[in-house]
Amino acid sequence: MIIFAAITPHSPLFVPSVGKENRERLALSLNSFIHLRNALATLNPDVLVIISPHGPMLEKSFPIGMMPEYDVHFEQFGDFATRVKLPGDILLPTLIKQSLETTMAITSIGESVIDHGIAIPALELTRGALVPIVPVGVSLLNYSEHYQFGSILAPILEQGERRIAVVASAELSHRLGPLAPLGYSPHGSTFDAHILELITQHKLSSLVDIDPALARETGSCGIAPIAMLAGILHARTVDPEILSYEAPFGIGYATIDLRLGN
Repeated sequence: MIIFAAITPHSPLFVPSVGKENRERLALSLNSFIHLRNALATLNPDVLVIISPHGPMLEKSFPIGMMPEYDVHFEQFGDFATRVKLPGDILLPTLIKQSLETTMAITSIGESVIDHGIAIPALELTRGALVPIVPVGVSLLNYSEHYQFGSILAPILEQGERRIAVVASAELSHRLGPLAPLGYSPHGSTFDAHILELITQHKLSSLVDIDPALARETGSCGIAPIAMLAGILHARTVDPEILSYEAPFGIGYATIDLRLGN
């Protein structure tokens, strides 16, 4: 059963050895991660499912990790020292694949090294608690198809006694100011405000109607993972709380507790 859901950013700057002095400018997000970590710990999850936009991306199939252990490093961000191993879960992805392989395109990923979209939420939310993770990726399919995939996943995640937490690893516009890595766009702040408004107004499912061209224009990598999470939660009561939103480096970091009812 699903006992926890959230939306988090995944900046490598959250890692002390990568962010260094820049971490001080991410205090709001780091405090929000502490809030989520404490909430998750009290719920005692058996599995943490993380949906990332930065792993293997296939045209018409959704990738899912099926490894007993995962390796974390941040060499692409200049950190050649950090090495972490995280436990994986095989039972849940096997169940998903067996249940859906005749109705949905799912690709098993046998790679042990996980992308930062998986690694950052996993590290920040568990902090050594050794909660097994299941990495899930997005595809090149549209947002409605991501929502549909999530809605088909939902009963599989809800069945049984295992306590499952689900996180959409997602960042909003990457074009919010002079420090933005993709350059400034006048649409960036409006885009982020609209996404946050939809979430706070309990309109998660409306994210499937976001113009993909606008999402590309603003540099967002978050809509597909959030759309999938919206599908997973389509039958649940959700009371979203935006714990923080900040953009000190021109990227919109939103951390949101999707507090679950029945």
